[in-house]
Amino acid sequence: MKKMLYIVVIFQLSIYFQQEDDETRTSERAIREARRNRVLNEDKAGWHVIVKFANGERISRYIRKESCYQAVYDWVGYQDGRPLFFTLHGGGGVKKLEDPVEGHCLLHVQERVSILILNNESRQS
Repeated sequence: MKKMLYIVVIFQLSIYFQQEDDETRTSERAIREARRNRVLNEDKAGWHVIVKFANGERISRYIRKESCYQAVYDWVGYQDGRPLFFTLHGGGGVKKLEDPVEGHCLLHVQERVSILILNNESRQS
């Protein structure tokens, strides 16, 4: 009987975590799709933006001269395999998404990580 109870508990936990994984993937897809919808066509007459990741990889794109850093964030953040949440750094500081891009630039991506700690009380509600 005890062995059967363990199997049921493990099975229920695996279903619980599978449902959480499915919800997380759906949420991630929705976030990336919303960002993709905001990305404008590349403008070769605009600012040349190079984005560097922690692993040394670089990507680049031309953005409109009237663009804010939100345009860069959306362009980087809609791509699969890129961090879902991150900050853009350049010129000695963190770039605010609402600030205008003021010229050709090199930006660094710093992934943001959130940790969610659940206790027994939060799982029961």
